[in-house]
Amino acid sequence: MYSVFRDLAIIILSAKFFGLVARKCRAPQVVGEIIAGLLIGPCLLNLVQTNDTISTFAEIGVVLLMFTTGLGTNLKQLMKAGPIATLVACVGVFVPLVGGTLLYGAFYGLGAIGSPEFYKALFIGTIMTATSVSITVATLQELGHLKSFLGTTIVSAAVIDDVIGIVVLTCVLGASSGTGTGLGKVLMNTVLFFATAIGVGIIAHFAMKWLDKRNPHTQRITIVSMAFCFAMAYIAEEYFGIADITGAYIAGIVLCTMDDAPYVERRVDISNYVIFAPIFFASIAACETRGPCIISSGEPAMHMIA
Repeated sequence: MYSVFRDLAIIILSAKFFGLVARKCRAPQVVGEIIAGLLIGPCLLNLVQTNDTISTFAEIGVVLLMFTTGLGTNLKQLMKAGPIATLVACVGVFVPLVGGTLLYGAFYGLGAIGSPEFYKALFIGTIMTATSVSITVATLQELGHLKSFLGTTIVSAAVIDDVIGIVVLTCVLGASSGTGTGLGKVLMNTVLFFATAIGVGIIAHFAMKWLDKRNPHTQRITIVSMAFCFAMAYIAEEYFGIADITGAYIAGIVLCTMDDAPYVERRVDISNYVIFAPIFFASIAACETRGPCIISSGEPAMHMIA
């Protein structure tokens, strides 16, 4: 039981050390943290074994990362970037899907439409549509572009890409199994989720505005904000089949116009930067080297496959 503390110590120290080395080499710190995971995981030194506790810490890390990203979002920029982000997301799904399918076909053959070989090729293309939102956010944050118009567009496109990826994966799995695509259910869940998010978001927005005016710059603002973040992440994943990071990101956007949004962002970011985020990025590599991964890591296709 207590070995988890040893594992956490190794993960945090190694992730920070290699993160600093990566920064010295003018590479994003997240690259060093992922390399640390490769080194200490089962692939090489085998110092750390991924377990449920570490996976939970890692999941909290990526959820809080997306929450703080939403908190720091400029709502006007987001509205302006919406159409561009949607176009980028559609292209970002279509090109890897077609390219991956054709690439597989070039080596192994496509086969006739509807054949097992065709669906294998299509499945490879579907896998390649997955976008690592968390790594994108961490890199943009480190480069200082996260709150720019470009950064807002990229993050928004990545989140939309996740939603489209779920739809595409559902269609491919359903068609290949012959049980029906289930597309209607997925689309309905997606629409219901965003409708619920809007309704809950409006109520939460005004409630937090009221609480913020009565208790400015207090811990209770941070506590209630984090509770709202985790609630939205849970609702998205459990009831609608949408990635938990999407729920967390929307929770941040709902609260981004709050007067104390920068204050909450700083408070949450401190604990996440020190503990949870390094564990998440190191666990990505450590987990990927041992087979099926129990960390969703924000990639819906990989999450559903696992």
